[in-house]
Amino acid sequence: MDGPADSLHRRHRLVWDLKRGDLVEIHYWHAPTRQPRKSYGIVVSRGEFSSQLSLIPSAMVMNFGTGAVELHSPASLEIISAA
Repeated sequence: MDGPADSLHRRHRLVWDLKRGDLVEIHYWHAPTRQPRKSYGIVVSRGEFSSQLSLIPSAMVMNFGTGAVELHSPASLEIISAA
């Protein structure tokens, strides 16, 4: 399969190279205002694939904006500085 759709898929492949201590930008949707927001945080740990509920990769991130440790998927994180 070397058609146009296949090559497009390869160009936008997700790489999950998060490590503990990485500084990340968190992208999320603020429900009350219906506006996209962003915050910064640090990766505390990566999610484990130990149950059916955790089949999607995830990471626990300490959000500097809220001060809480939150679970985030790859779609909401961008690495700013690697540990």
